[in-house]
Amino acid sequence: MSNRIIQEQSVGAVIFHKSSSYQEYLITHYPKGARSGMKGHWDLIKGHIDEGESDLETLMREAEEETGLTQEHLKLINGFCEKIAYNFRTEQGLHFKQVTFYLLESDTKQITLSKEHDEYRWLSKDEVIQTITFQGGKEMVEKANIFLRNIK
Repeated sequence: MSNRIIQEQSVGAVIFHKSSSYQEYLITHYPKGARSGMKGHWDLIKGHIDEGESDLETLMREAEEETGLTQEHLKLINGFCEKIAYNFRTEQGLHFKQVTFYLLESDTKQITLSKEHDEYRWLSKDEVIQTITFQGGKEMVEKANIFLRNIK
């Protein structure tokens, strides 16, 4: 394993769909062999910022690439912008990653997964918190849920 230190910037999305009485949140499953070398994990969508891309351009590109949801089905909820930072090790070295999350409302639950994922679920906030693998994702969904309750 390399001792190289790698800085990464990514953008992620908390995607929700309103049913009649509550929000359902989208999580996706990364299968075994995903970049972190783990045995598979549930998480929110996120991806690297391409050169010359803004956060919002990355957000919409990643949403479409990973879920098939296009801008015509997604609405950015203004005022929600939260960051998490974490590190992990791969054969390439130690990665220090910062992810900026935004909140997107989807008008559909029809998803077309990318090759990065092998499953998806629309779940209530409590179900997401029980299912999602990493603490940062759990906290992000909790923050999004609080934010949505406060803007009603």
